Amino acid sequence: MDIIKSLSIKIEQKRFFIDYCANERGKFLRITEVAHGRRNTIIIPETGLSEFGDLLNDILDLHEGVAEEHSSESASEPASKASEEAVEDFDEDDEDEEFDDDDDES
Repeated sequence: MDIIKSLSIKIEQKRFFIDYCANERGKFLRITEVAHGRRNTIIIPETGLSEFGDLLNDILDLHEGVAEEHSSESASEPASKASEEAVEDFDEDDEDEEFDDDDDES
């Protein structure tokens, strides 16, 4: 396996490693979280990077919108309003999707 680019960031008590890699099966993104002596990793094949990025951007846009709403909310408006709106956007059909573990590139 070749690491094309590697970045890391520490957030609170966790360290995240984001590696863009290649092997005989193709290129992929590997995201690893290390916290309290434990390591969790997800692999996103190159064919899914654009879609994964789009989903991540959607979440970041939601986060920014919630942060803006929260800072401009009046004291009489309930703080859970933005959360309720986010739940309405959830497509219940997504909950039933099956995930194929055979896509791991490592």
